Amino acid sequence: MSELNIDQELRILKTMTENLTTYLYGDEVYGNLGKNFPQLTIGAVLMRLYRLETIADDLSPSQQNDVHELRQKLEAARYEWQNHYKEKIKREIIARLNTISWFLDDCADSPASCTSGWPSAAEKRTIVAHLVDEAKNLDAYELELRAQVSDADTRFRGFYKKGPFIWDERLQVAYSSAEFWWLYSQTN
Repeated sequence: MSELNIDQELRILKTMTENLTTYLYGDEVYGNLGKNFPQLTIGAVLMRLYRLETIADDLSPSQQNDVHELRQKLEAARYEWQNHYKEKIKREIIARLNTISWFLDDCADSPASCTSGWPSAAEKRTIVAHLVDEAKNLDAYELELRAQVSDADTRFRGFYKKGPFIWDERLQVAYSSAEFWWLYSQTN
């Protein structure tokens, strides 16, 4: 089970949000923030924001205020760059599903790599779930995307082994086993 570092998560989210406008009108799906940061994507922002909002009671008042401000910045960027935002969501869903597909190809070749790579693939699938929710909210979840997500889940379930929640237990309340089944798996 991986421990959630709130300070680090908040620092990453702040940096991502500060660079969001430039990212949105850029062409790349995965933005580069430097070697000490994960890649900037809408899905990465949505996931981190959701996680921090979920554990708001564990945050200091200052951290809660920061999270609230970051939510407002995301919403402002989404409104100002709505067409770019929707397109990035669609492209990111497809890109992440492709990465999951490659992971599943590796699983077919080597069950050991499937077990060790599951946490990373599960995070990608969780990001896809956040992107799907956002696409639905923006009326941008098209039939083709639905089919691709469904196909990926069918394949993903073929390698799934039920187990305990793989993330910090504080997040378990936000990620039910019924909806986020891939986060409840054996990883050893």
